[in-house]
Amino acid sequence: MLWKPRIVTSVAGAAAFAVTACLVAGTRPAAADIGAEMRFSCTTSSGTQDVTLHVGAIAPAAGTVGEPLQVGTVSLSLDVPASLLSAVLGSPSRGSSSTPIDQDAAVGEIGGSAQLDVRVEQGGRTLRAGWPTFALAAQSARSDGAGVTRLVGTGIAPPLVPQTEGRLKWVSGGLVLNLADVAEGQGAARRPLRCAPEKTATLGTVAVRRPPRAITPGTGTAPAGTAGGQPRAAAPDTRCTKIPSSDEDPEYDINKDPELYKIYQDPPLPGEPGQIPALPKSAGLPLCIRNAGFANIKKAGNAVPVAAETLLRRSTGGYSSIPLNYFQQWGYVEAKPAASTATVLGFGFMPTTATAVTEQVRAPASGPGETIKRRTGNFRLDFFPNTVTPPLAPDVEAWIRTYVAMKVGNVSVNGVSLKLGEKCSSERTLLSLYSFMGNANTGAIRPDNGQTLSGKLTIPKFANCGVDEDLSPLLNASISGPGNYVKVESGKWCNTNSLDCDTVSREPETWSVSPGGDVTATAKPFVVKSGEEGNELRCDSAALKFHLDARRWKERFMLSKMTPRFSNCKAVSAAGSIPVEMTASPLYMNGLPMAADGGIQMEVNGVLINAAVNAPSGRCSIRIGSYYYGDGVTEMATGLRGGYDNASHTLAVGSPAASTYVTPASTCTDVPGFTSYGTAEIPTTNFVFSPAQKFTKP
Repeated sequence: MLWKPRIVTSVAGAAAFAVTACLVAGTRPAAADIGAEMRFSCTTSSGTQDVTLHVGAIAPAAGTVGEPLQVGTVSLSLDVPASLLSAVLGSPSRGSSSTPIDQDAAVGEIGGSAQLDVRVEQGGRTLRAGWPTFALAAQSARSDGAGVTRLVGTGIAPPLVPQTEGRLKWVSGGLVLNLADVAEGQGAARRPLRCAPEKTATLGTVAVRRPPRAITPGTGTAPAGTAGGQPRAAAPDTRCTKIPSSDEDPEYDINKDPELYKIYQDPPLPGEPGQIPALPKSAGLPLCIRNAGFANIKKAGNAVPVAAETLLRRSTGGYSSIPLNYFQQWGYVEAKPAASTATVLGFGFMPTTATAVTEQVRAPASGPGETIKRRTGNFRLDFFPNTVTPPLAPDVEAWIRTYVAMKVGNVSVNGVSLKLGEKCSSERTLLSLYSFMGNANTGAIRPDNGQTLSGKLTIPKFANCGVDEDLSPLLNASISGPGNYVKVESGKWCNTNSLDCDTVSREPETWSVSPGGDVTATAKPFVVKSGEEGNELRCDSAALKFHLDARRWKERFMLSKMTPRFSNCKAVSAAGSIPVEMTASPLYMNGLPMAADGGIQMEVNGVLINAAVNAPSGRCSIRIGSYYYGDGVTEMATGLRGGYDNASHTLAVGSPAASTYVTPASTCTDVPGFTSYGTAEIPTTNFVFSPAQKFTKP
């Protein structure tokens, strides 16, 4: 059966999609036709050839801000002249490229793929729609003597999630063709044909309206299926519900299954045994969290989008010590089961779609002292609540572990339905995710503002898949196995005790960065002021050198690691100036949630400056940062806070009040204003980026 391999990556995509998240497709409103007939000029080695392409699909009559907008199955019909086929597919068995291909023989023997550049325009913004590569097969030769072969194909376009109201339209651009001789077993190795449109064509338009409930819209419209080479799912349409406490329902509690309970044992509690008291068991806080991201399918070489509504009971137990600046919070999670659909290219060529349902399944063991084998997954959060004292554990981290299983339903291969039966399902598998949220040097993000979770997933074995024949062994050989990378972004955590979480904006906030590359941010001058007026460290300039990845859907935390350089520095006082050699530790640039007005808020963390001075008493150093005075004195880094302006491509940052000092590690005693424990300030400083960079929400 030639179609078997082509379904594999589709089912894999849906399976991994379902393992990592629960996605509910948006409802389908009234529909309207979209499409156009377009002419393209394709460049071959022998010149240009014209082809005619017809595109057709059904689109919703209207869309809603924040909700997935899904185009129906897209059909392509491409009329290709015999002269173009001869120029591209000429071979020894058929003659040279100048020998015309017999048109009757071409029917059923010519295939290939087409990739149409479709963009979405709305409100002055243009984004790629992420339409898939369409597999093509010969349908018929026209009998009008024109010598034209018609190639046809269908595919599924990813959904869009409009973020603003107004007219939205699909616009077509260039076309890339890969033609193949099926009879001779040719694949996609031939050079692709690039075809320019006779003119830009509008395929269709849809009116996007405000949602019936209050949602704070972002900007632009993002294709939910792919983004910057990285697939992404539409926002889940499931509604937030309050996760029960253990008092309300004994099914909901920490899962004592040994594999899931490891989350509380590894890494072990820091400090000495008994040093940190345990927290009493409590009802905790019920939260709703939205997640979106992608999962790689290792064997298939594909990635699929994921999205979820996660219900979390936070702080039902754990450990806490305010003097030691350490908290460990326990909790449990639930993801609602829902049908999810993923579309991928089987072996990079055949567009296939599969639908799956994921379920959090009961653990195989109840654990010590328990009789219930629970479905809940376990959650752990380690953090330090006070940023101005040394933490007992250096890093802010979170872990989630749960069991899931999948059922795979409808599968279509290039638009043709394939039945796997009602019992196609997988074994139980363990899903483990981890999030690093920073430390005192990198800066630490607030957990409830959202974070990045990642891990590796083992796709389990399937059974009972297929109606006429058992496809389970094929799926297991081609899909099942370890090492499938998962990465998701979380939105703001919403407390269902105090908010109606379906009426607030809580989508994951990632950024788009362009054009990226190696960047130098320069400030002229750079000044550190002493707490004593008139005394300062002054440099003619300071330069921050770093690299930015140019892509969409980039996490805000740790945007880049910066290397600082200072030029022509001196210590200035009323008595004159002394040359200074200034260096600093690496810095970390972190994005904060954008302000309501769209302002780009940022932090630069890890600021610890060393100024070497040839003072009157000899060579000494001035250390600028922060410190903690407790049982002993600990030097710490400080941070700068401010924002970035896209128009002037300037990062304006300075030290917040009472956060910057001359640290006790300083050795200078006769540099005016800069002795140990003295106050200092880095006033707002403008770093101009070169080349200019732009940070936006996708």
